[in-house]
Amino acid sequence: MAMICVMVLVITALILLAKYPTVYYRLLEAGKRAVQAVAAARQHVYLPSLTVLSISRT
Repeated sequence: MAMICVMVLVITALILLAKYPTVYYRLLEAGKRAVQAVAAARQHVYLPSLTVLSISRT
């Protein structure tokens, strides 16, 4: 319950701060950087081969 309250407060603060153009553009830039960081992290995920690990699905 406390986590939901904190999330609502943060989202409300972001919405209120987004009314100012400079803060709005900073939030957009931060969002773009976050999306790029997630995309870059996905490329570094190593998925091992089940054949190499000798793991059978049956």
